[in-house]
Amino acid sequence: MIHTCQYCRKYYKRKDFAIKHEKYCHKNPNNKHACLVLCKYLKKEKTESEFCIHTGCYDSYPKTVFTCTKTGQEMYSYVAERMNIESRFGEDLGIRMPLECDDYENEMNIF
Repeated sequence: MIHTCQYCRKYYKRKDFAIKHEKYCHKNPNNKHACLVLCKYLKKEKTESEFCIHTGCYDSYPKTVFTCTKTGQEMYSYVAERMNIESRFGEDLGIRMPLECDDYENEMNIF
């Protein structure tokens, strides 16, 4: 039996793979963050962060930090959820980026 993603129509042989894919599919409406659509308040920084667990710290890994400059809130996208960053690295990622935002303003002033 073939299983299909209802958002992007990708095919899977196993239902559990299709379900996991749908949850994090880039075409899933629950993953279309208002912030990422050119919001002028979104600040995106690439940094290095250490990988630490209770036995010690190890190599660093690249990290993208999203901040709303209007509210000062750190945020994360669905990609961080998919990669399970918070539990894997024990970091507080802030809040999930909203799907709709009252503070949203497009950085491109199109009339």
